[in-house]
Amino acid sequence: MRGFTSACRSTTYAMAAAGGIGQRDRMSEDLPKTVAHLQARLPSGPIGRLLASIGNLSTSLGAIHARFAQDHGLGPRGIWIMSWISEGQGNPGAIARAMILPPSVISGDLNRLVEQGLVVRQRGAADGRRLDYSMTETGQALLAKAHARYVAILQDKFAEYPPDQIDALLRILFEISGHVRSHLDAADD
Repeated sequence: MRGFTSACRSTTYAMAAAGGIGQRDRMSEDLPKTVAHLQARLPSGPIGRLLASIGNLSTSLGAIHARFAQDHGLGPRGIWIMSWISEGQGNPGAIARAMILPPSVISGDLNRLVEQGLVVRQRGAADGRRLDYSMTETGQALLAKAHARYVAILQDKFAEYPPDQIDALLRILFEISGHVRSHLDAADD
């Protein structure tokens, strides 16, 4: 979802409109769910299946995100940047590192959010050269609206699982994400 270009958003909208998002999941519902079968389907076994599942989820949530962002003039990264700011990461450099994007890209997005009155820019208290961003009330309300959309979609599904399974899933995904992120520089070689 991060780093969508206009072409990617258009493709995602087209897939959603044509009913193509999640087709892989619907097609796989008819297949036997044995570990051996899943490993045989992809040469990378369960890792490949994990990647395919995360890809499906990301594509579907990306389409929802893109529609919301387009409806509110946020650009492809606006909600993500607002989320980072709301969590206390108000420095453009920190946001760029977290999103694995060049600072110049984040600066342009931040300017758009400032112009829309969703975030405010101020000089750092300790270092006047540093810029820090914080949410406005309008920005907080819009971010809450965006997050509410995801919650509305996922809460019933999450309710089907015991809390300890949800906690385990979140922990595993967090750990895998951190592990993959620690290998980003090595992957560029």
